[in-house]
Amino acid sequence: MKKQFLSLTLFTALTLGTAGTTTALAAPHSSPVLSEPSTDKQVIKRIDADKIYKNIEYLSQTPRVAGTDSEYKAVQFIKRQFQSYGYKADIEEFNFLSYTDPNLVELSVAGFDGEIQANHLTYSVNGDLSGDVVYAGLGTKEELEETDVAGKIALIQRGNLTFAEKVLNAAEKGATGVILFNNADGELNGTLGEDNDRFIPSVTITKKDGEALLEKLNDGVKLTASLKIEGAHSGEKTSYNVVATKKATKNNKAKKERYHLYYWTS
Repeated sequence: MKKQFLSLTLFTALTLGTAGTTTALAAPHSSPVLSEPSTDKQVIKRIDADKIYKNIEYLSQTPRVAGTDSEYKAVQFIKRQFQSYGYKADIEEFNFLSYTDPNLVELSVAGFDGEIQANHLTYSVNGDLSGDVVYAGLGTKEELEETDVAGKIALIQRGNLTFAEKVLNAAEKGATGVILFNNADGELNGTLGEDNDRFIPSVTITKKDGEALLEKLNDGVKLTASLKIEGAHSGEKTSYNVVATKKATKNNKAKKERYHLYYWTS
């Protein structure tokens, strides 16, 4: 009984998803109902655990990020597997917006002692710039009306508005870049939500570093920041569904099953 349970579990893992990897197969829209115990036994007898392990091993060799060659190779593999089971297999293409993280994020501030570790926001744009640092509060429209940020880098605290709103408000007033600092301990990671050609280069820093910069500014110290972001890219990519169909037999209706490769990063 334990062996049967293990085999059925492995079969389900291959069909519905592979836990512990970055990619999984989605369940078909409608799963067949096994109404008789004898049918269960027939299915279990046809399961080959060794083949399941081999398929999982093959699909787990490399990350298959959507829109990459690795994903396309996995799609072709699944298509061939369906065909070997007697299905007619087709590939459906669909487009989606994708963001590639930058490979370089640097921030240095002249007039400030110590190094600052900067992070990027998802959908941040590339840039290589320098400018005076000015404090712009929470980055509201009202605060930016009272602050001259034209040609400068705005230091903005997290809170009240979305990151995108803060960046766009600063950009609208002529800022060339934005430094966002956290309002709680720890690093600040976030997203601007979507691609926007009005975004300007933006980075995040900790609350500790942000407050230290603000203290310098309040003491009348002139701060000049150099900000560099390289390698970020937003654009449309293509991913795939694998659709398998099987002709009807005398006793069974035609089946159509749809699978898609899902991805997550955590």
